[in-house]
Amino acid sequence: MHLNCNNNGQWLVDFAAAKNMVVSSTCFPHKEIHKQTWRSPDGKTNNQIDHILIDKRKTSSMLDVKSCREASSGSDHYLVRGRYRCKITNSKYEPNRTTRRFHTDVLREASMVTRFQQQLEEEFGKLQTEQATTEESQIEEDWKQLKEVIKEAAEQTIGYQPKPDRRGWFDDECRRALEEKSAAYKKWIDRPTRAKRLEYERLRRIAHKTCKNRKRTYMDNRIKNIEENIKDKQIRNAYKEVGSLKTGFQPHTDLCSGTNNEILSTEEEIKTRWKTYFQDLLTTSVTADQSSPLEATYLNQADTEEELEEEPPGILEIEMAIQSMNNNNSLGIDNIPAELYKKGRGLLLNKIHSLIKGIWREEKMPTDWRTNIIVR
Repeated sequence: MHLNCNNNGQWLVDFAAAKNMVVSSTCFPHKEIHKQTWRSPDGKTNNQIDHILIDKRKTSSMLDVKSCREASSGSDHYLVRGRYRCKITNSKYEPNRTTRRFHTDVLREASMVTRFQQQLEEEFGKLQTEQATTEESQIEEDWKQLKEVIKEAAEQTIGYQPKPDRRGWFDDECRRALEEKSAAYKKWIDRPTRAKRLEYERLRRIAHKTCKNRKRTYMDNRIKNIEENIKDKQIRNAYKEVGSLKTGFQPHTDLCSGTNNEILSTEEEIKTRWKTYFQDLLTTSVTADQSSPLEATYLNQADTEEELEEEPPGILEIEMAIQSMNNNNSLGIDNIPAELYKKGRGLLLNKIHSLIKGIWREEKMPTDWRTNIIVR
């Protein structure tokens, strides 16, 4: 296979020697057909001109290198496959990492809002009949029951958002066309004849045309969907579609930037960096000399009114606070969007008011309210 070598091969050997590297594609015993990486257009000449180089210190990590003749890429080069064993830190698998969002878009319809409110009343009625009445309220238990009632009513009426189809334009017809092309390529490689080559080229053109048409149809449908969202005044959905078309695939990374713009990769370093960031962001140290007269007035009022008891917020204040919440925000640990609080009204508002009065009286908050989620 390597009896004859041209200038390119000699340059490759010199480069590997200068960089302390090994041409790993020449280190494993294989049949001649599994060493060949290039085939001439006439099918008479085969040679190994594609190689994998690796640092000499990591030579033992390369397990195997061979050519894959069955991979039909439409090129005169064969696919070179290498098996590499890399020693990396095991990452803990966390199943069900993503939470499903409720389908709050349907709450734009008045009939769906009515159904949701009626379901809330039914769930609260079941809760009142099941639980025993107690004089003393338990904050953690009251919040847990309120949370479960809201979730149960939302599941029964609006449900969850449908899972997006991540296949895109690639469907079963494209898969069948590619499988037929791959089968014809295998037959041609096994026993090369003119008829088999023509059959492979025909199926390759069909597969290319099928995939191209499917991709064009898929893009047309997405553009029509954007136009329909704009006509229906669903501007957020329209911009979301446009953004996904422009950005394309975005790989997920767990890296973080340090204080000196260095890259942090370990979990402990990232946690420490986020802790430092929020401490600097939320902690303010203002001395008496640096404080403004207005701040000094507020501090004096706080000292003088420290012992005074204030009344808990009224139901109108709570309603105004709920209605001022922004829609489509990131969910908290309870997985309840702000739209459900807004559309609940009535009995739900009274339950929230009684819960906040209990929190105000006992000066204790539920655990979920004291837990924050950092979205990176």
